[in-house]
Amino acid sequence: MDIGFLYGFLFCGILIMILLVLYWSYKTIRKEIKPVPSHVQLYFDEHFKDIVREWDIMNRTEVKTWSNDITKRLGVIGKDIEKIKNFRKIFDPRLDKLEMTVSKMERA
Repeated sequence: MDIGFLYGFLFCGILIMILLVLYWSYKTIRKEIKPVPSHVQLYFDEHFKDIVREWDIMNRTEVKTWSNDITKRLGVIGKDIEKIKNFRKIFDPRLDKLEMTVSKMERA
């Protein structure tokens, strides 16, 4: 065998080992270094509760409570609308008769 071939093979093996060590150390360092949060993220972390209160933003619990309340209110309003429609069905013919009577009286 040629000695140059063995040196080349040994050099490639050492080069691959160095690349593997560099890759593993890069991965390890990358895991240990935490990303630094941005100024915007730090601002929101510090002032989030104030922003929610200032802008009147609702959380999930408040939204569910509001949703249940508004559903109940709309149910009551729907019943009231039905009552008004029924009243109108009864009242419209009487109003028509009254208008006819008034118009007859105006002609006379």
